[in-house]
Amino acid sequence: MKFKQKFKVLFHDTDTNGIIYPTRIFMFLQEAAHGHTVSVGSPPEVMIERDGGCFWLTRICVSILADIHWDDELEVVTFATDDSRGFSFNRSFEIYRGNEKVCEAYSVWALMNLKEMRPTLVKDWPIDLGLEAPVKPSAPLHVRIPKDLELCESGQHTVFYRDIDYNGHMNNARYPDVICGFIPFEELEGKRVEEISISFMHEAARGETIKGFAAKDENEEDVYYVRTVRLSDESTNIEARIKLAKVK
Repeated sequence: MKFKQKFKVLFHDTDTNGIIYPTRIFMFLQEAAHGHTVSVGSPPEVMIERDGGCFWLTRICVSILADIHWDDELEVVTFATDDSRGFSFNRSFEIYRGNEKVCEAYSVWALMNLKEMRPTLVKDWPIDLGLEAPVKPSAPLHVRIPKDLELCESGQHTVFYRDIDYNGHMNNARYPDVICGFIPFEELEGKRVEEISISFMHEAARGETIKGFAAKDENEEDVYYVRTVRLSDESTNIEARIKLAKVK
């Protein structure tokens, strides 16, 4: 079963190039996924209170196919996919501007039992979303930082009130802009994010500070890799791959 939700790009959703921030795209995707679960009677707050569980995003890849500007009217289409297996609940997204597809995304989620802090099998979730064939973007799902690529320390980010969500940790949609903040600003001038892939490894809770490490891959045009590390225990928070494109 496909779920559709419309959004309008506001002026404050756009960056210095007049292009939508990648975090805003992630927010549209997340809101549509939320709307989908609400439509079948299982919003996150109900899942937590009734079932003691929630969905945790483990991997996502997004391809932005065109420049998206202020005042653009978008329709997000999302659906659970028929390749979900074991502990992996998979979901695809498409974004349209009129008849033009401007974005594709594919994501992998784990249904977590919060009381026992362990994943639950997809088959044991009682809600039927109606499975569809997946749509997979050009951006790779798995982030594999080249072993010979030397990542350099690029700054820090502390998780404050504005970052956390209902689950008590930094919301997944906040990460793209934080990641871009670890790339030199001059590298982003006149460009936009064309592809972004993120692997989520350990959550960043309120008050946690993460340190960013980044490097440009000279073997791929305009591709950057980023790793963030929690200062509290030196564990890897996320790993990401970003590909930039010139604004048209």
